[in-house]
Amino acid sequence: MADSKNLKERIPPHSREAEESVLGAMMMSKEATFKAFEKLWDASIFYFDIHRYIFEAMRDLFNDALPIDQITVSDKLKQQDRLEKVGGTYYVTGLLDSTPSVSNVNFHINIIIAKALLRQLISLGVTMTADGYNDSTASMELIESYREKINLLSRGNTINDYNYSEELSRVVDGIQREESQGLLTGFESIDRMTGGFQPGNLIVLGGRTSQGKTSLAVNFAYNLAVSGKKVLFVSLEMTKSELFKKIISLGTGIPYENLRSGWLTTEEREIINDKGREFYNLD
Repeated sequence: MADSKNLKERIPPHSREAEESVLGAMMMSKEATFKAFEKLWDASIFYFDIHRYIFEAMRDLFNDALPIDQITVSDKLKQQDRLEKVGGTYYVTGLLDSTPSVSNVNFHINIIIAKALLRQLISLGVTMTADGYNDSTASMELIESYREKINLLSRGNTINDYNYSEELSRVVDGIQREESQGLLTGFESIDRMTGGFQPGNLIVLGGRTSQGKTSLAVNFAYNLAVSGKKVLFVSLEMTKSELFKKIISLGTGIPYENLRSGWLTTEEREIINDKGREFYNLD
């Protein structure tokens, strides 16, 4: 019982200095602002309510493409009836003095994240203990329930950083609107099998030497470019000239060997001239 009492009396992990330093750096540097909004996903990651209010004010300014400094932040807090709650303009301005160096903002951001994750871990442990004493849920269900939450923490995410219901709703809506189809290669059998190239996929095209891997890859790239997509094609075995000749061959139906040798008929040259503008428009 004594240990339980001591746990309740303990102050959750936090770093007031790191929170103040990051907020101060955000008012002093655009680069620090970008880094903070990239890594600090939500105001709840801050331990102190006043720092959450200030961060939210900064985020509103950022979303409105407005400058972030002690004057604009104070004004935004005043509009939100929160300026006095955070200690007035004096406290907001004082954050600048609490920032030892803007160049250390990444280090201070990581401290905030680490402390927030520890608080989440403590909260998770308390909830797991309570659920463990509850016989209404099967043990394996509890284990599976918390496995994903622990995995989220191990990847540096807070437990509430991922909303499963929102993601599921987004996927279902996309399917209903027929948005699940990925980037089409132009080869019906492949597109039917894969549903097109999907975001986040790594597609590996394998085969023995001289089986046509590069030609097929160029086909994919060309078909995507023709459909209006931007394509980056990197090759260690073809020059730019050879790549363009392959593209022209695909677009005109003229054999690649003819283009490579330069032995073209008058009709073939006219076809290339007619299709020239189409090639120039490829991105």
